[in-house]
Amino acid sequence: MIGIDSDLDDVFTVADSNVYVETVVNNEVGKNWNQVGPLVITGLNNVGMPFIRYLLEDVGMLEMKNGKECLHVLKGRANDYLILPNAQKIHCTILSSIVDSLNQGLLVILSYQFVQISLSCIKVKFFVPSLGERDRAKLCESFINAATQNGIKNIKFDFTFTSDYINNTGETKLRYFKSLL
Repeated sequence: MIGIDSDLDDVFTVADSNVYVETVVNNEVGKNWNQVGPLVITGLNNVGMPFIRYLLEDVGMLEMKNGKECLHVLKGRANDYLILPNAQKIHCTILSSIVDSLNQGLLVILSYQFVQISLSCIKVKFFVPSLGERDRAKLCESFINAATQNGIKNIKFDFTFTSDYINNTGETKLRYFKSLL
């Protein structure tokens, strides 16, 4: 057991008699307090087959609250959440909803892909064969405005346009979104 549920969503009080929890920040493993990073655990009680600095596929943040170590789990193994610079998480389907709203009436974006490369940057790839440069710039501006209205703030969107259909293959449930965090 890693933690005990608290009254807050996705916040656990670390079971520090059972595990030692660390995060990876800037390639350094440790007690990186109040910083978001992949979680690493060391089991303290399993003698037969111990986990020593086992890298989980979860992303979280450690903090002290009332003298207790707390863990905010920001992204689980489902890999379907955007994590904003303020550690807020938003389900990535909002990105698809924004594309749907931009496509209302006119199907412009024929395929798309989003890759979150850091807490402050998302790469966006659109297949829009019928748009010129000016219309592409307007599309980017409209996307950013819609993202901001939907709570996605302080994120840089790095847009790329392709003349080929984007084949979204991969192991994630939602193939149009990938997180590299």
